[in-house]
Formats: sequence, structure tokens, C-alpha cells
Amino acid sequence: MKQKLSIALFIIAGLALLVVYFTNEYIQSNKKEISRAQLIIPQTRGENSNQETARISPISEEANITTLLQLEAGETLLAVVSNDIDADTYEDQIVAVKKFNNPFIYIVLGLYNPLKMAYERVLEYQTEISQTRTFSLSVLDLVGNGQNAIIYTGFTDKNNSFFQALALQKDKGLSQLIELIRLESDGSIFLQQNTEKTSELSYGEPKTPFSILVHSTETNEEDGSFDQVETIYQWDEATGFFEEFSVEKTPGTRLEAKELAKIQDGTVESFSSYLNGLWLYSDSNTTNPHFIFFDWKNKEIIFSSGEIQEIFSWENSTLRRNGIYISTVNSLIANLERTKEN
Repeated sequence: MKQKLSIALFIIAGLALLVVYFTNEYIQSNKKEISRAQLIIPQTRGENSNQETARISPISEEANITTLLQLEAGETLLAVVSNDIDADTYEDQIVAVKKFNNPFIYIVLGLYNPLKMAYERVLEYQTEISQTRTFSLSVLDLVGNGQNAIIYTGFTDKNNSFFQALALQKDKGLSQLIELIRLESDGSIFLQQNTEKTSELSYGEPKTPFSILVHSTETNEEDGSFDQVETIYQWDEATGFFEEFSVEKTPGTRLEAKELAKIQDGTVESFSSYLNGLWLYSDSNTTNPHFIFFDWKNKEIIFSSGEIQEIFSWENSTLRRNGIYISTVNSLIANLERTKEN
């Protein structure tokens, strides 16, 4: 009797172990199925989300970037910016690509469709930039009306600075990009936020708009000197475009032909060789001087002050009529850009 009872208990214990094992396998299997069924939905713009801009500048060839937008054959992904471009509270994707049969960079717009839970390619736009390492893409509420604009900058084939702002317009189901402003200069172009309004805005009041500053040079026919020109563009509600707001000219000083030939004979190499070495800021104080070391051979520029030192890779150089424009990228932080005009 005892022997039969022991056998029965052994059989019951074995069955219990089998039940536990198959139950655990079933739970794990369900977990895997649930994991495979998950969907990724773009983030909506909430109180803590960044509604301003996601900047990628300049493009790094080593950057590991991906997009949820389906690319076409022959397209190489260069940059991705995720932001709401059509004011539907869903994040869209604006990507920059290079096509195998075209030297210019293209901007491709992918709008998120919440019904399909996917990004739909609605249009592509050919930019004026072919120099990949000078290209910069951003999305910003440039006008201050709550409508994000696509902004791209870079250098043209003529080595001029280029700036263009585009806004999405939908009409009867068709999407197109409307040009807000298009600028080209032999100097620098950058944005400046206006400070006339207080930062504590009431509900519904538009954000403070931006001004666009353009630096250029102009030849004085009387003595051959180069005048520095600063032109400011601001948004005009009446026209619906950025218009010229002010122009300020600073008379330049003519350089002797001999000195000009020594530092600028028409090539970046000669000017860069002239800069090569250690330089001191002329307005630096004696207690904490600021130094710049130009290393043309290793394509580096080192900024130092006291115990602080920053190393930037020398990315691009463009000759101006009155000097050279240098674009650099921080060696540790790829999206930290610095420009220097000499």
C-alpha cells in the first residue's frame, strides 16, 4: 500500500512540474508576440516638447542617422529633422538626401499619417547646395505665427553663403513649399532673435520673430577699398515675406597691393598658410588672454583661454574679397559649429 502511494505521489509531482513548464513557455511566447506587435507613433507636441528646432549642422559623414521615411533607389541619407511642419500636432520627418545622378542636395518631406500610422512622402525640393559638409538643415518658427519653416544654409559652387527659408502650403490636397526668403552673400548670413517684446507673453500672443543679418562687401570705386555692408531683413505682415529692413555700411581701409598679394593670391592654401601658427586676440586682457592656434596641416583650430582649450576640425574655407571665412566643427561635439572670419 505504501509503495503504491509513493508511486502515485511521484506521478502527481511529475505532472505538476510539466504543467508549470508548459505554462511558463506559453507566457514567454505571448510576451514575444506582444513585443512584435508594438507600434511606434510619432510624438505629439506637448507642454514639454521642443517646438522650436532640431538642428543638424554641419552634416557628418560618420553620423549614424536613420529615418522612418522610405527612401527611393539611388538616394543617400544625409540628415534627418523631426518636427511638426503641417501644424497637425504630429511629428513629421524632413530629410536631406543626395541622389546618384545629381550633385545638389535634396530636401524630402515626409508627413505623418495617423490613420496609416506611417510617414508619407509628399514632395522633394532641390536645394542650391552641392557641398555636403557645409550643408545645414533646421526647422524653426521663423515668422512667429506658430507655423514651422524649413531652413537650410550652406555654400554654393561659387563659395558664397546661401540661406533659404521655406514654408509648407496645402491647397486642395496638394502640398508645396513656398519661399519665404532666399539670400546669397560673399559674407556670413545668420539669424538673430528680436528682443523688443518681453519673454513673458500672454496666451495666444505670437512668439518673437527673428531678423536675418547678412554681411557682405562692396567695392568703393573712388579708392578701391572694400566697404563692409550689414543688411537686416525682417518679416513684413503686409507682404507675407521677409523684406529689407535696414542697411548699414562701414567704410573699409584699402590694403597695399604688396600685402594683399602676400596673404591672398587667390587660393585658400596661401591664406591658410599665412594664418598658420599662434595668434592672440588684440582685445584680450593681460590677466586672461585668448589665443587661437591655426594648424593648417592637420586641419585643426584650437581656441584657448587660461586652462580651457577647445579643438575644432577645420571643415571648410572660403575666400572673401576682404579675407577668409572658416567653418569648423568641435572635435568632441559633432553638432557644435563655430565660424571665424578673418
